[in-house]
Order: sequence, then structure tokens, then C-alpha cells
Amino acid sequence: MNGDREIPPYWRAAIKKGILTEKMYWKNVVPSQIAVGRAKERQRKRLIKDFLEGLKDFEFKRYSDMIRTLTQLREKYEGLLKE
Repeated sequence: MNGDREIPPYWRAAIKKGILTEKMYWKNVVPSQIAVGRAKERQRKRLIKDFLEGLKDFEFKRYSDMIRTLTQLREKYEGLLKE
């Protein structure tokens, strides 16, 4: 129906059984998947921007402070990525 995009097998089975229609899939599911993808991309860009801001003063610190800063940033972003 919509170009080269395929309907997943579980949706195809529901359509075959008459529980859902193909129109319902294209109207409701695909736009919500696109919105989720966009939200993830925004979140990824926000994390990168935040990480780079955390490194702004990095080069002006002593070596021990640099290691501490990198460790804190790594721990922070490892925690965020697990969520």
C-alpha cells in the first residue's frame, strides 16, 4: 500500500483474521513509530550536546581534574543510556 514498507507479520496476521484493517496500520502505527524515532533522535542529540558542554573547560584543568571530569561524565552518561 505505501511504497516499499512492509507490514510486520503480527499485524498481517491480525489483518487476515479481520481484527484490524491495513488502513488502521498505516494511519495509526506508522506515524507513532516515526514519532518515537524522532524523539529518540532528539534525545541522542541532547545527550551529545550536554556531553560536549561538560567538556568545555576540560583542557584548562590539571591532569587529575581531567581524569575526574571524564570519569564523572562517563558515569553520568552510562546511567542515562541504561534508562
